[in-house]
Amino acid sequence: MNREEIKKAVADAVVSFARSEAEAAIKSIDLDDVHKLVEAQMKNLTDPLETEIQTTTSWWVKIRNRL
Repeated sequence: MNREEIKKAVADAVVSFARSEAEAAIKSIDLDDVHKLVEAQMKNLTDPLETEIQTTTSWWVKIRNRL
């Protein structure tokens, strides 16, 4: 085996290992946990916008933040 063949064999082994680990990680994800995480992140994004809507008199800001 020359140097290039060794590098290719190692790369193939690493890719195969990474693929199997990623597949196992994805299969272990609970959809309810993902849903809760997305809800929490949306709340983090929208709460400051809602606060700004409540405290501003600018109609442009109110419209922008609703979009």
